[in-house]
Amino acid sequence: MLRPSLQKLRAASAVNDALQPLASQENLKRLALLALFAVPFNLTHILVFWAKVPASPEEVLWRQGIIFSHAVLALLFTSFGLLARRLCHGRPPSWAVGMLTRLAIGAVLAFAVAIACVDQWVTPNITPLLLGCTLAGLAFLMRPGEAAAFYAATLIAFEAGMQFSQPDPQLRLSNQVNGLSACGLGMLLSVILWQGFARIQRQQEELAEKHRQLEYLAGHDALTGLLNRREFDRLIRAELARAERSLQPLSLLMVDLDHFKQVNDRHGHPVGDKVIRQTADLLLRHTRAGDSVARFGGEEFTLLLPDTDATEAAKHAENLRRLLEATPVQLDHGEVRLTASFGLTSLPARHSASYETLYATADRALYLAKANGRNCVKALVPESVTQVRKRG
Repeated sequence: MLRPSLQKLRAASAVNDALQPLASQENLKRLALLALFAVPFNLTHILVFWAKVPASPEEVLWRQGIIFSHAVLALLFTSFGLLARRLCHGRPPSWAVGMLTRLAIGAVLAFAVAIACVDQWVTPNITPLLLGCTLAGLAFLMRPGEAAAFYAATLIAFEAGMQFSQPDPQLRLSNQVNGLSACGLGMLLSVILWQGFARIQRQQEELAEKHRQLEYLAGHDALTGLLNRREFDRLIRAELARAERSLQPLSLLMVDLDHFKQVNDRHGHPVGDKVIRQTADLLLRHTRAGDSVARFGGEEFTLLLPDTDATEAAKHAENLRRLLEATPVQLDHGEVRLTASFGLTSLPARHSASYETLYATADRALYLAKANGRNCVKALVPESVTQVRKRG
């Protein structure tokens, strides 16, 4: 019973730790905004009570206590607001943000206790404490454990203050009970606010993850994880533009597994999927970091080889052909041996051509490889190639 509870507590603490940096940044923004309202609020009270003519010695003390409390809070929140605005525009250390937020929360709660105790000289109500606890609970994001510590300290300070500020035992007891309710309400609001913040952050993370997954699926083949045709088309057009600017060669290689339909007919589509995945993995593992591999559908793959001339591309294609031939797919009841036909075309350095031209040329080369018995590499030179002169 105790161990599961401890595990849940640790898990909740880990979640709160992860949320703390985001909560701190949000608290900075809220503190900067709160200071804009708090300082005029304090100054207004100072002017009102300064202009008021006291009618008794108790009222003199009450007026002085109110003015002093509001003056201290106005000075504090002027400093807090300026610091918060400055920290919002930079990358402050987490300890500085946390310290500033805690000081602001402590100032609000201490002010509420002070005003409630000062008010006892002229009235038994503790409305300022209720308002202060509510404001702290709604204005700042506090972890439940931290909120409990703040409100416990507030309650202790208020209970002690009542001993000195309220001489009537019945009124003092009533205020102490109501003070417990005020701190409990503030604590409840703080927990609700934190849980709502945590829920919103979790939903945003889930939405962001789903968005990343959709972006990935929009540009990748679901079976192999390779680029799909849509993303490959976008990529090769960008590479063609780069090759034209840098005056570098570029090669396009098309790969088609031989007799793949027979694999599906004989072994079933799950084995066919395994063959496709193994082929994709082999092509990925034996290409350079700058090369791109895509699945165009079915058993057809395409490789983009930037900065690669016809001779180097032909060697690379032959190496891939031999690797495929020498790497059968292992099954529980045997193996499936693979071969593939390769169609290659290359754009020489200092030349440009459209993607459509390169694709059509590589496709014709692939057809030629199939017509010549399969399991071979055939290359064709693209037509409609334009020579590019060096700029500048």
